[in-house]
Amino acid sequence: MAAVLANVVLFEQDVQEGVADYVAESETTSHGERNAILAALHALTC
Repeated sequence: MAAVLANVVLFEQDVQEGVADYVAESETTSHGERNAILAALHALTC
């Protein structure tokens, strides 16, 4: 657990805030990747 927090939360940063930011960024990234995959599939099938 400490290794994860070391990569997600800066020293003396609020842990809850840091983890929430990490989750939000992760969701945004996966949404963008999904859109890119759908666009590529659409381009291949048209």
